[in-house]
Amino acid sequence: MKSLFLCITLISVLCNCTVAQTPEKKAKTAADLKAELEQFLSQCRATAGVSVKVLEDGEAFTINDTVLHPTLSVYKFPLALAVLHKVDKGKLKLDQTVHITKEMLHPGTWSPYRDVHPEGNVDATISELLAYSVSRSDNNTTDILFDLLGGPAKVHQYIAGLGIKDMMIAANEYEMGEENRLYDNWSKSAAMVDLLGKFYSKKVLSEENTQLLVKLMTDTPTGINRMKGLLPATAIVAHKTGTSGTNEEGITTAVNDVGIITLPNGKHIAIAVFVTDSKESFETNEYIIAHIAGAVWNHYAGSAKPAMRTVDLNDNARNRAVPIKIYESTGVDNQKVVILSGGYLSTNDEYGFIANRLADEGYLVISIQHDLPDDAPVAKEGNIYDLRMPVWKRGDSTMLFVRDQLTAMYPHRNFNKLVLVGHSNGGDMSLLFAKNHPKWVTHVITLDHRRFPIPPNTWPKVMSLRASDFEADPGVLPTSGAQEMYGIRIVDLGENAKHGDLCDSGSDELKQRILKEILQFLK
Repeated sequence: MKSLFLCITLISVLCNCTVAQTPEKKAKTAADLKAELEQFLSQCRATAGVSVKVLEDGEAFTINDTVLHPTLSVYKFPLALAVLHKVDKGKLKLDQTVHITKEMLHPGTWSPYRDVHPEGNVDATISELLAYSVSRSDNNTTDILFDLLGGPAKVHQYIAGLGIKDMMIAANEYEMGEENRLYDNWSKSAAMVDLLGKFYSKKVLSEENTQLLVKLMTDTPTGINRMKGLLPATAIVAHKTGTSGTNEEGITTAVNDVGIITLPNGKHIAIAVFVTDSKESFETNEYIIAHIAGAVWNHYAGSAKPAMRTVDLNDNARNRAVPIKIYESTGVDNQKVVILSGGYLSTNDEYGFIANRLADEGYLVISIQHDLPDDAPVAKEGNIYDLRMPVWKRGDSTMLFVRDQLTAMYPHRNFNKLVLVGHSNGGDMSLLFAKNHPKWVTHVITLDHRRFPIPPNTWPKVMSLRASDFEADPGVLPTSGAQEMYGIRIVDLGENAKHGDLCDSGSDELKQRILKEILQFLK
């Protein structure tokens, strides 16, 4: 794969499009969910530990619980418990101040507090230090809190006293960084969930300090692509992340997220996901956590609506931004992939009725923003085929780039059997991609494309849905004899179907007809 910079910003939203729904499926058991997640994890180049528990009724399952997972910054959660326990006992006060010197603010480590106070010589309250440690995952304020308690051994002693056996806290942040002791702090996933459950059930701290720590874990900007990545935007998640770097062999020690998810029915899920010694990309490691949390949400909340995420890629080889939207349902996964390309000057969110419906069927749908503000306008006169070919080739390169990048991010999906869906100019470039890369494409669906000839082949399978207001250029659509010979489907959508209506702005009747044809074709 080419060495290309990948910048990803994931924004999870609950899609509210009105689309036809699949028949309601029989509710799965926790054992079924565990088996599905084990199958998913078997395709990932990492050791992942997962533990899930419904706090109200105790239903639980664990995956890979013999593994001692390095916690990294996740251990700032038990540290906060130990600090607040001292507050409850009156041995510390939240408004108590600590004088911070420059020597306490180590360079070369993650520390938003140091960035604000680079010279030190300031007083910070314990409440402020906790907020930086938990919500901002600040390493220097974490070590200051450790020092207040007498070091990591004291925190370990406190946690063990709560009945948590399979957890070790042995090194502070400075020691982990300077002495390469990343594996000295560890936990089994079930032990972390046990601690989360005791905490959230108010068996550890006072009501006041329980709510304080819940707020600190909820109001955090860290890990938005992990546990929260595929949940509805309104989901309430109190969590703590942990992250290591990647060594020269390409192995990432830890990408973690643990916390409490509040379900719409008022129940609470304690969940811990540790991705350990991973050979996957950082984005894939985060996606592993998001997928697991999303599947857990769908199972216990009874919701499997597709989630849509905005992803901004950048192709450095062409110096070109490639914005995409990804639609998927964590409740259904058929391992197949759809690449959706819109019409000229359309945006990549104008085909949600197709993207959501196919995601509901288990497809991973990637909707590409092909046209960018600085692009030259396409030709509308002259030899359109020749004049637009550079635009189609650019689209072909973009689709190839997206395929390469997303293959690493979604290792369990089959990017060698793509379904291409394209409207108008997007249909033309989809046909060019299929012509150039036939071994990777199983189906091409065009929505009233007009310029690129449908090839006389039996593979890939091709269907073109036709509107009534524009004619395709001569030779673009095959003759009736060629259609029959090669299994090509040309579908007339009727006189009320207009070229510009084959998107979300079309009538409900037209959209339902399009969906019906697409689903029948893919079967």
